[in-house]
Amino acid sequence: DNLSPVSSCTLGSEEFVTIVIKNYGTKPIDSPMVAYSVNGNEYIEQIEQIINSGEEITYTFTNLCDLSTVGDFTIKAYTIYDTDANPFNDTLTYIVKNYTPSNIPYYLNFEDAEENSQLLVQNDNEDPQTWEISSSSGMDNSDCIIYSYNPSEPANDWFFSKCLELTAGTPYLLNFYYKAESDESSEKLKVHLAQAPNVSAAFTDPIIDLDSITETSYTLASAPFNVSDDGIYYIGFNVYSDANKWNLYIDNISVTVAGSINEKNINSGISVYPNPANNNINIEIQKFLPKQNNVLSIYDVHGQLIFSRAIQQAQTKIDISNFATGVYIIKLYNKNGVEVKRFVKE
Repeated sequence: DNLSPVSSCTLGSEEFVTIVIKNYGTKPIDSPMVAYSVNGNEYIEQIEQIINSGEEITYTFTNLCDLSTVGDFTIKAYTIYDTDANPFNDTLTYIVKNYTPSNIPYYLNFEDAEENSQLLVQNDNEDPQTWEISSSSGMDNSDCIIYSYNPSEPANDWFFSKCLELTAGTPYLLNFYYKAESDESSEKLKVHLAQAPNVSAAFTDPIIDLDSITETSYTLASAPFNVSDDGIYYIGFNVYSDANKWNLYIDNISVTVAGSINEKNINSGISVYPNPANNNINIEIQKFLPKQNNVLSIYDVHGQLIFSRAIQQAQTKIDISNFATGVYIIKLYNKNGVEVKRFVKE
């Protein structure tokens, strides 16, 4: 197995390669040779110890590798042992990606395989259950991420967003939708900011702590946060439900810049109709820019977030039948800024 490096947006020119080696044979192996190659460059080293039968060791190569360029790197790690009785279990090949950090607004709906590949799951209690992508359990039967319960152990499982580039002093807003499988199984979820995609790098205080989730329909959670220093950060979702509960679902995660309802209109050409409306509103965007992290949010006149979702196309319909009567503010966020519209629910 490989322990490092892992895909990230902070890979540099001097990365350690760490692997796990196990002797599956019946005899000890004295000072075995190991090697790794990255994009054709090979490094061979000798482990100065004896590995007994059935023993497993962790080894970090002294030769570092350069992964500083954005893109994919193929790493091949293997043992060199002439009398190997089973040469089919001595090689590991895997891909490490150095990718560009996401700007804000950031949106994750679990529909994009490339975006999903940049998530990192950490099963902190090392049980068989952890987070996984579900293809039909999300909002409107879309993809989402789900934690399946453990009947005998409490949950302690994390998933981390891709890396986000955040600026000190900027007021950010985290939104996501969640639901439980049953209102009789109270689920627990905390969300932390982290400086790396692992538990040890998570900040102690959570952005939000939902310690009694019983809603069986997708429910919006919203929490403001900020950072004290410019840099790369991750959003970590930690399920910590008690043992023998049930499933927990999360969908439509977004991070936007928080602001007042009087933000400047950037003129994307939004039309909202009918207006006033009773049950549904149709939204058309004349200057729609695909793949720009378009996020549509609806607020009441007090600035309370009511609805938030990614916009994948120029036309969309939103069910407002459960909205209270009154005036609402629509904001379309993308990488260029935000546009504001209003509508009336009768």
